[in-house]
Amino acid sequence: LYGTAYQGGTGNNGTIFSLTLPCQPADLAIALYSGINLFGSIGCTYEIDYATNLANPTWLPLATNTLASSPFLFIDTNAISGVRFYRAITQ
Repeated sequence: LYGTAYQGGTGNNGTIFSLTLPCQPADLAIALYSGINLFGSIGCTYEIDYATNLANPTWLPLATNTLASSPFLFIDTNAISGVRFYRAITQ
């Protein structure tokens, strides 16, 4: 996430500077279809991983997305049957 700020001074003098904020952790929302809503920082890249067991999870990478908007709807086209658990990791 990028931004520009203006710091005013006396008269017409001032300073313009840019700042870069770190990517925030992503949130996931799961619906009744094989998709997830990824809520994160626009412009940041997140890796979506899945596992089929949370007792001893082996996380497998599913996709990497750079958010152009938030939330971003991701459809898991590989989920045919069974249970899948998802997580998003900031890259």
